[in-house]
Amino acid sequence: MAQPDLAQIEAERRRVQEELRRTCELLRAIADGVSDAIYVKDPTGKYLLCNKAASRLTGKSAAEVLGRDDTAIFDIDSARVVMEGDRRVIMAGVAETEEVELTATGVTRTYLSTKAPYRDEQGNIVGVIGISRDITERKRAEEQSRVTAQRLHAVIAAAPMVIWALDRNGIKTLSVGKLLEKWGRKENEMVGRSIFEAAKGVP
Repeated sequence: MAQPDLAQIEAERRRVQEELRRTCELLRAIADGVSDAIYVKDPTGKYLLCNKAASRLTGKSAAEVLGRDDTAIFDIDSARVVMEGDRRVIMAGVAETEEVELTATGVTRTYLSTKAPYRDEQGNIVGVIGISRDITERKRAEEQSRVTAQRLHAVIAAAPMVIWALDRNGIKTLSVGKLLEKWGRKENEMVGRSIFEAAKGVP
């Protein structure tokens, strides 16, 4: 019976190790090259991986996070929200996307968070994979736009005039102003009608 070629076995082992190293380096480069936080957790919620963006957004280094759960990153209420979301994904076995507001190191941010089950080669769920995008500035801008629109609407609605807008087909899309009361109209009452229909009965 031929004896195994130990040199060949060793060479194959080194080749596999080198391929594995390169694959790990490639995955790390991809994870660290994006601006979104990427992480992987085990079934108990302990972090197995987190990229540089996650460290930057939470103010915690990988050394402070790996092997620990969300209570090491977020305040107690935020950690509870995150861990409850993890449990839902693990129990349901499907991905989930939601907006969440979380506080870490005293700073509150809003994230668009997507989580999915982390499965092994046999398809068993062995944790959670997640990616979170910081949308704090976008939410602030949306809120500022909403407040500005409300203030502008209040001014227009109280003005002794009527402001209206039409689409390209001559259909009203806006009708607001104090003068509507004089005409016996309500705000946006004629929206969806043509300018000719809206003008009926108006002195």
